[in-house]
Amino acid sequence: MRGGMPRLYIESRKGMSMSTKKEETKGGEFGQPITGVWSKGDQRKEFSGDPSGCTITGQYMEIKVDRIFENFMLKSQDTGEPKPFTLFHVMFRNLHRFVIKTQSSGSVIMIDTDGNQYENEVGLQWEYGNVPLDKTEELSNDAFPEPDLQLHAGTKTQGWLYFRRTPKGLHPKKLILRIDVFDPGEVSGWVRDSETFEFMFGSPNESI
Repeated sequence: MRGGMPRLYIESRKGMSMSTKKEETKGGEFGQPITGVWSKGDQRKEFSGDPSGCTITGQYMEIKVDRIFENFMLKSQDTGEPKPFTLFHVMFRNLHRFVIKTQSSGSVIMIDTDGNQYENEVGLQWEYGNVPLDKTEELSNDAFPEPDLQLHAGTKTQGWLYFRRTPKGLHPKKLILRIDVFDPGEVSGWVRDSETFEFMFGSPNESI
């Protein structure tokens, strides 16, 4: 590894098969290295990634990002039409003593290399979460499921975050997740506390 920095594998999947093309990107280019920042008020902690991805441990939640698919074609089970997505594979672990939400409206966004902002699209797994395997056209149930929206104390979930694809020539630059905390046992109402998880792809010296 150049400069001792970790590299994240970015998998690009095109077409309808499950075959993959893995590319290890070079320093300063998209996806290398992956770093993370946790923040809560004036508190801030930085995290470094490794070949398995990047894990950020906060006060209430631990989140890991380990795979990204760009311009990934999924076929609608309703219309049969393919649609391209940017997909992030994310793992959540609840460190709080009470139930907590992994996602809420406007809490998960992606920013591309030109500064454009995208909000994740929830609920698409029911239409696009299955893809044909190889040439058999058989379907794998929940091949790309989304994470559970709620986690009880001490539990974890994993799945895929769906975003519309970036324009040609642009790539994901940041993935930002905000975790809101409500009254004990509640997942809505007054926000009592919050923390932010920011994953960055590309050279840490670059800015957008």
